[in-house]
Amino acid sequence: MSAGYFGVDVFFVLSGYLITGILIAEIANTGELSLVHFWARRARRLLPAATVVVIAVLVVDAIVVSPFEQIVYAHSARAFAVYASNVLFALRGVNYFAPDLAHNPLVHTWSLSVEEQYYLVFAPFLLLLVRWHVLARDVPIHRRLNRIVVVLSVASFAGCLVTMRWNSVVAFYSLPSRAWEFGFGAFVAINAKHDAAPSDWQRDAVSVVALAGLVLVCAMASDASAHPGWVTLLPAGLTAILIATGRNGTATVVARHLSARPLRLIGRLSYSWYLWHWPMLIWLGSVVSMPSLGLRLCCAFGALVPAAITYRWIESPIRFSPRLRRLPVQTVAAALVVAGLTLASSAFAARHARQTLGDPRLAAAVEAATNLAPVFTDGCNLDIKVIKLPSCSFANAASDTTVVLFGDSHAAQWFPALLKVATARGWRIISRTKSACPAPSITVISRALGRPYTECDQWRESVFREIADVHPQLVVVANYSSRYEVVTPRGRIDMSVDARANTSWALALQTTLRKIVAAGAKAVVLQDTPHPGLSAPDCIAKHHGNADACVYRAAQAVDTTLSNLEAKTARALAGAGFLNTFDLLCSGAICPTEDAGIVRFQDDHHISVKFAEALSGKLEARLDALLRAR
Repeated sequence: MSAGYFGVDVFFVLSGYLITGILIAEIANTGELSLVHFWARRARRLLPAATVVVIAVLVVDAIVVSPFEQIVYAHSARAFAVYASNVLFALRGVNYFAPDLAHNPLVHTWSLSVEEQYYLVFAPFLLLLVRWHVLARDVPIHRRLNRIVVVLSVASFAGCLVTMRWNSVVAFYSLPSRAWEFGFGAFVAINAKHDAAPSDWQRDAVSVVALAGLVLVCAMASDASAHPGWVTLLPAGLTAILIATGRNGTATVVARHLSARPLRLIGRLSYSWYLWHWPMLIWLGSVVSMPSLGLRLCCAFGALVPAAITYRWIESPIRFSPRLRRLPVQTVAAALVVAGLTLASSAFAARHARQTLGDPRLAAAVEAATNLAPVFTDGCNLDIKVIKLPSCSFANAASDTTVVLFGDSHAAQWFPALLKVATARGWRIISRTKSACPAPSITVISRALGRPYTECDQWRESVFREIADVHPQLVVVANYSSRYEVVTPRGRIDMSVDARANTSWALALQTTLRKIVAAGAKAVVLQDTPHPGLSAPDCIAKHHGNADACVYRAAQAVDTTLSNLEAKTARALAGAGFLNTFDLLCSGAICPTEDAGIVRFQDDHHISVKFAEALSGKLEARLDALLRAR
């Protein structure tokens, strides 16, 4: 389903309904609320299975993924041990150079972390409300709680909308932006016995419409950039309505079908299945290149096997243990010990991976992955939210010859080579690069922010003004071409899947080059480097230093159509030119990831510092030839 991610929103509403109902029932039966008993129940329910899966992930990762990835995933396990993985992923998600979260076997734990953070706040809040109600009985407690839940949910939703405009990644992962969904479920639970029950046929009709609407929303919605937000009201609201139809009276037609034995069995296994399915899919991708949909479905359903084993031998015995129910304080203490065990396991896994990286055969891969170009460490390659131009002048500041490096991180990757040339020739080089912000005058969508990258447009205009003021002799332009989602007259188009955007990109590049030439500078566009589709250091480390296992085909890594269009655009403009770089990285149809002891890429698409420096002589010669020809 195009919007299968709405399943998490369904989960949040269900959780809000179920847990709030349990707490309200305890208050109604005892007149009090025990936080120790509540937390002990949560620990018995969630922690045993989660601990087993996390440790299994750490063990399997030590076999099937690279040591670099093992360290990243160990940090994820550490964060999940304290139910803070959503915070970690939010921070990583706004970092342009963070590892791809989609390949993290523990990324799915973010929703559990949000849930536990919510109840860490909600349960004590409910206890304070109970104590307050004892002192002030002027309003029934369910009405008082109703008002508070509605107010806080509205505030949370408003905060979600504001955060989405600021940073959609933070809005997606953070508790304040998600609390209103738990509030939907809590509202239904609070009013379960205090509103008029409709007739059976009315509940049947509403339940069918709600379920059908929920399925349609998940099947048809496609703009993930607007989630969470107004669109999320649909799955959350429909889930709340569906729950409400089944609270009182005879079972609705939907309830009867959802209560079928196979679905109830899946429901019992769902928590363990949720924990196991994603790591198994990630492991599949580690051992099979581009697995088919059928193979992925088999893997996902195959995760029911370890889920059933975990449910039978780990989850159920501890969750339903009569002895542990009578020992809530000891259970909470044991939960803290188990969390400590997970923390220790993650620390051990990270340490083991670091020791593996000490193997001399991996020295070149470690150097490539850890040695960043100076502009990435001194603030000259601007982060996503930064607009102001810092002072980034290198080599000979008093030189009469000024060269500007202009573009996104694929321009910044050439900085070590240009710095070496500028130093040898006594030039002054100014670095003007910004992560995920291309030089062509076109608005792109920031995948990290989930919205039009307005900061990029503002920064680009600032660079144009600086070029006009400085009057450089040469501006070198480079971009991560064909990997952007761009805003065109036809709407938003992803260049990686739709070649219709190429024309808009070429026109935008032409606009940029004309502005540079109008300032009296010569412009050179560097052909984009290949996109191997694999992280060279990860691959080489995974294969114990065997770089031959990590070669890739040029046909899959180079967008020749867009490259040719860029070349045509640059060469058609007086004062501008295009410099081919393909043969510097590939030998015919095959592209090596390591040559002469140098790993060519820092990750899966940025060339390494050492390789860039090794190319400086060839780059200098080609720039000279190009400038003489123009």
